[in-house]
Amino acid sequence: CRWPSEGVSVDLARAFLWRAHRHRRSKVDLLIGPFLPSLPSRGLWLSALLSILFAAPLADAQPLDVQGELAAGRAAYAQGAFDRAIESWMQAADIAERAGDRAGQIQALVYAGEGQAALGRYGQAAAVLDRALKVAEGSPDRSNVPWILSRLGNILIATGPADAAETTLRRALQMSREGGDARLTIAVLNDLGN
Repeated sequence: CRWPSEGVSVDLARAFLWRAHRHRRSKVDLLIGPFLPSLPSRGLWLSALLSILFAAPLADAQPLDVQGELAAGRAAYAQGAFDRAIESWMQAADIAERAGDRAGQIQALVYAGEGQAALGRYGQAAAVLDRALKVAEGSPDRSNVPWILSRLGNILIATGPADAAETTLRRALQMSREGGDARLTIAVLNDLGN
């Protein structure tokens, strides 16, 4: 196993802790056993482990199982296991939906949609992002809506129809301007120019 960055090692450690919890196995056996011989730096590993065990909760608003699946997906994605990442993110979305955790559900669906797009599965990506959009539009906090519209518009550029892509991007542009998000406004204007 290679550790490209501390962030990925923390995600991997969280994922293994979650898997250990789900399968009632010893956290130490599952966490350290498979990777101890290949660790490039015991200091990096110890840092990641300590940050998980003694840091603040993973996320105040999300259940551990949502965070565990999100972390497992990020770790799989970093290793190039895109299908496994998408599967974890879709599981996280389902868990979050059952728990009434809209923020977690939106995050998981956006990750899964991006994963599908990265694999060139634009139809599936659009369907997942459309699901994320519906959840975001029904949420009290609609701050994710323009970003999701922007991603969905980009996918529609690739798949068509062109008028649907333009309509989606124009809606994202209007919302990003209303929200004062200059970065997104610039990105959407660039996308509309393409």
